[in-house]
Amino acid sequence: RLTDSEKLLFAEITSLSNKYGYCTASNGYFATLYSVVKETISRRISNLTKFGYLKIEIIKEGNEVKQRKMYPLTQTSIPIDVKINTPIDNSVNTPIDANVKENNTSINNTSNNNINRIDILSGNPTRIPYKEIIDYLNEKTGKKFSHKSKVNQKLIQARFNEDNSKEDFFTVIDNMTAQWKGNPKMDEYLRPKTLFSGNFDNYKNQTAKINNESNQYVDAFQRASQSSIENLPF
Repeated sequence: RLTDSEKLLFAEITSLSNKYGYCTASNGYFATLYSVVKETISRRISNLTKFGYLKIEIIKEGNEVKQRKMYPLTQTSIPIDVKINTPIDNSVNTPIDANVKENNTSINNTSNNNINRIDILSGNPTRIPYKEIIDYLNEKTGKKFSHKSKVNQKLIQARFNEDNSKEDFFTVIDNMTAQWKGNPKMDEYLRPKTLFSGNFDNYKNQTAKINNESNQYVDAFQRASQSSIENLPF
């Protein structure tokens, strides 16, 4: 029922709810994290609420919204009946810090630094395989990029948000390594910043072409073999 993007958002909300059991991050925060507009985040949160994965609590002071609390519900929790309106208990005195801003995500959120985010919505957990992807890139290029780099993680997460898979990353790495590795002008671009950015889809759909300059001996062998075959006496 949920899209992969909605599952990723739920996993992030869950990780930000570790300390107090709820998340107060704003739509703007998630929009920046996933490189989308706020309206997209709003729709995803609405679907998570609709299907019983989130409980939303709005705290107001007069007519002004002071805080939004999102409570993630796992499979072991009792899902909210979407037809039931669960109002805030106004008899509870909930003091609000007047200095709190909606987009301040540090108020009640302790982020889980687990690199491979677990999607708890499925019986077969899926994750963003940061380490596998960066390790594969390092293996193919002979370089030492870090899978713990927040910049690298954000690039990979953005491409996963576009419904790319781990295999798509491997394809991009294979294609561009075949073309650029060993080329003094292009080898430096075998890096996450280049491979996993806006041209990812183009790189994914290119046909891997081996660098001719670095394979001159292969070409010479092929020419020699063809010549020998043509001169055979039978």
